Amino acid sequence: MSVVGITLGSVIAYTVSKIYGRPFIEKITSKNKLKFFTKILNSKNINFLVFLLYLIPGIPKDILSYICGVSRMNLREFFIYSTLGRLPGIIISSYFGSKLYSGNKFVIVIISVSMVLLFLMGFLKGEKALLRISKCRSSTKK
Repeated sequence: MSVVGITLGSVIAYTVSKIYGRPFIEKITSKNKLKFFTKILNSKNINFLVFLLYLIPGIPKDILSYICGVSRMNLREFFIYSTLGRLPGIIISSYFGSKLYSGNKFVIVIISVSMVLLFLMGFLKGEKALLRISKCRSSTKK
């Protein structure tokens, strides 16, 4: 059920920005985030990069949904790649919750440490890695 709610929220954000356009996005986000995401979303590999952005912990998904709405990505592509990118995190969160309920401390610690490390990597290195990937993949297609 989480997937439905999260996906619906993202689709609404995408649609709102599609309707109100870039001036609306400029009012709700910082210039730095807008500049970064616009650079990424102007890549030829927009679908792959949106998938990665939704996969990486620490990337602001709400702002990304709005910015995708003013990109050249259509709603169908956005729906598919943003949902696929979010699924691993949702599955891990659900699994973690079940282990909390059952009291399996070993698995709880392993998942917690792994998720904190992934979050820190995404938060600290995610933007640089995505810029490198978008440049690398764009140059190999030329």
